[in-house]
Amino acid sequence: MKTSKYLFLGMVALAFAACNNEEVINDGPVAAQVSAGIEGVQTRAAGTNWDSNDQIGISCSGGKTTYTNVLYTVSDVSSGSFASDAPIYFQDLKEVTFSAYYPYAAAGGTIEKTITATDQEAEAQKKIDYMFASGAKASKQNPSVKFTNERDTDARFTHRMSQLSFTFNQGADTDLTNMADFTISGLKMEGTFNTENGTASVTNTAQAAELKITETPSASDTYTRSLILFPQQVENGKFNLSLTLGGETYKTELSVPNGGTDLTAGNKYTYTITVKKTEIVVSQSSIEGWGDGGDGNGTAEM
Repeated sequence: MKTSKYLFLGMVALAFAACNNEEVINDGPVAAQVSAGIEGVQTRAAGTNWDSNDQIGISCSGGKTTYTNVLYTVSDVSSGSFASDAPIYFQDLKEVTFSAYYPYAAAGGTIEKTITATDQEAEAQKKIDYMFASGAKASKQNPSVKFTNERDTDARFTHRMSQLSFTFNQGADTDLTNMADFTISGLKMEGTFNTENGTASVTNTAQAAELKITETPSASDTYTRSLILFPQQVENGKFNLSLTLGGETYKTELSVPNGGTDLTAGNKYTYTITVKKTEIVVSQSSIEGWGDGGDGNGTAEM
């Protein structure tokens, strides 16, 4: 009889403890703890790390927890941790799904942008390196929001723009410090970035334009310059490159690698260009960084 009585009392105590624990979980405010990684190599000098003061916008939904475009700022670049002055709080025990974009824009929604040469300068270029992440999940019991590939879903930030990289090499009887500028034409510069779904694209009314980069290489033997552009379909899969060296203009036609007709989001297309006294030769080159965009080759003369 006493054994049954003690057993009953023990079960009642456990029930009260479980109830109290559940109330603590439900009633106590729990903030989302955010960390994020970037897939591949980014444009920053820090490689795959974030830069100080980088800002992202986070949205989420699940149960009673719904937030849109909440500002989070890097708090630790080495770990990819982010913090907010007005953090996201879980409203119930339901699992919540998160998405995020970079760089943060207070208005959110769709960002309209026309790319210029100024946007291609080192510090300014980060502002058009649009990135997006989705699929991170967390809850009140497990509040760690990881935009990483540590769990079942790869929720890392991915580059949503395309990148062209040109490496100019010195040829016979040339000096790259005599190079004044280079220009690409036949590609569209006007586009949008949707912060809600991560889509970057040229606008329907965009026209092919020129993008002239005025910059004198500091070394005579080699010079590398990367450009970030909106993903787009390229007419006939071809665009033009010209450069000014020693007062002379050299021109060539470049092709989207592998017979393609698109510059695709997240891909980097690398061209190696040898500048000779009478011509420039665009040789096949490897693909690195953002993704497998393919190889390019061609020849240019004055």
